[in-house]
Amino acid sequence: MMRFFTIFICFIIYHNTFAQINYYIGANILNTRANVLVNNKQVVKSNPLDFGIYIGNELQVYKNIKVGIDVFYQNNKTILNELAEDKRRFEFHQNIGIKISPSYRLKKNTLGLNLGVTGMYVFDKKEATGNQIDRYDEAYVYGLFYNRSFHQKWSLNLSILKADFDSRSHYTNAEMKGYNTFSLGLQYNIFGKNE
Repeated sequence: MMRFFTIFICFIIYHNTFAQINYYIGANILNTRANVLVNNKQVVKSNPLDFGIYIGNELQVYKNIKVGIDVFYQNNKTILNELAEDKRRFEFHQNIGIKISPSYRLKKNTLGLNLGVTGMYVFDKKEATGNQIDRYDEAYVYGLFYNRSFHQKWSLNLSILKADFDSRSHYTNAEMKGYNTFSLGLQYNIFGKNE
């Protein structure tokens, strides 16, 4: 056991490993667009202004090639369908997930892919009676991101995420088929710096 702790401590202290610690946190404004079938017609429902947050670590794989690992939360609050009768509402409320982001960095610019899985929260509600059906399920997400550093600790982040997700409403005649988000935000390096 002592040998394990010695190797573990040496691993942490080793300068190349220590240099790989590049933790960051970010906050962004979010535009959510959901694809919905209402009475067998494809419609797009959107929430133009909400927020998201994320935290992660970036590892250098080879020279300018890096991989980021993020945990993220998005507050979507997108009403997918609403009926005046009994004030029925079908809503995509939020999602939380993890993604891996391989990227290429050139000077102050980073371009990469987002690949991950997210847990989604969708609900049906009858406002008049207070009845609500909550659903949690997973979806695979993919997309692109661009990061532009303007300081050793700060950078600007643009990101697009897309997911296919099938969820049928119990109280309205709608079915969610997927969504995409566009986000613009600030990222701060808690530990490490933009190279």
